[in-house]
Amino acid sequence: MNKIKIFFRKYWLFILLATLVTILALFYFIQKEISPQKETNLLSLTKPEIKNFSTITPNLNELEKNFSSFSKTLEVYQVDKTLITDQQAVKIAQNFNFKENPSVTNYIQGPLYSWASSQANLTIYLEEGRLQYTENQSLAEGEPPAFKEAEDKLQEILKEKELLPPEKINTEISQENFYFSNGTDFIKTNPDNPQKSFTFIEFIYKINNFRIDGLETPLISVYFANNLQIVRFDFSKIFEKVDSLNFYPLKTKDEIIKNLKENPRISFLKDIKSFYQENLISGEKVPDLQSLSFNKIEIIYYKNIGKQTSLQPVFLITGTAVLKDGTQAEAGLYLPAIKDRYLLK
Repeated sequence: MNKIKIFFRKYWLFILLATLVTILALFYFIQKEISPQKETNLLSLTKPEIKNFSTITPNLNELEKNFSSFSKTLEVYQVDKTLITDQQAVKIAQNFNFKENPSVTNYIQGPLYSWASSQANLTIYLEEGRLQYTENQSLAEGEPPAFKEAEDKLQEILKEKELLPPEKINTEISQENFYFSNGTDFIKTNPDNPQKSFTFIEFIYKINNFRIDGLETPLISVYFANNLQIVRFDFSKIFEKVDSLNFYPLKTKDEIIKNLKENPRISFLKDIKSFYQENLISGEKVPDLQSLSFNKIEIIYYKNIGKQTSLQPVFLITGTAVLKDGTQAEAGLYLPAIKDRYLLK
């Protein structure tokens, strides 16, 4: 026992240093084992096609106080085929029982295909990847279907018409409401209103538990009348092919706040009092603002309008604005979430 004590007394410093080295080595190898792929191996990405506009300096007090906690990295996806080809348009029309050739119109966003019968109309916007199908709502009488019945029917329609999204993307209910019609517009109402004639169901797309969004949010929605008659069906196509590209590091809170202070800007201003919440930014002209305050930040995957090769996470920063004329609006900014060194200029 005395020999052991003498040994420890004589070599305690060496034993302590060896122990520390062993602990540090273990910690290094554990960290190396669980860390993601080296950032140096990541490919540069094209920036999402986001149109932002210079604005007044925002108040960031609430945003900084309630800043959400985010993962340090998120997955980026390689995507393909966001448009509807002419062959696909014809196939979709056949699935809606239109057998004849379409009427073709060229408009500012590209070709528009349309079909019409005495009972229904179908319009497909090829370059935008969306369609609208309507049936004669004068046939709609009686009690509209319950929400669950309408949800199941919408899923059935997507499967029957071959409009389901690819495997990595899923749909989620974002709205369920009852409506009645005044002849030209659908008007939202409560479940107890005897005037209610239509059940409205809206699906959004999600990937990696985040919604896919953008200036024109890709949606699927339908108005059902009695006996599950489709009165109106709107569909935005999502990608045909989705492959995992890699995990990329996200901007930190300090980087985001610094960015907002040094380069104040907005992507949209929505009129919160209007039914359709129109964007108050017209063309390149932003209304004069009296005040702007950002108070919320979340992550979405950004959907460009038109062609797209990668699906990236983007910060959606929202708040309130007051125009010089007193109009109140929802203000929003889309900010690329991937660190700038991985985004092409």
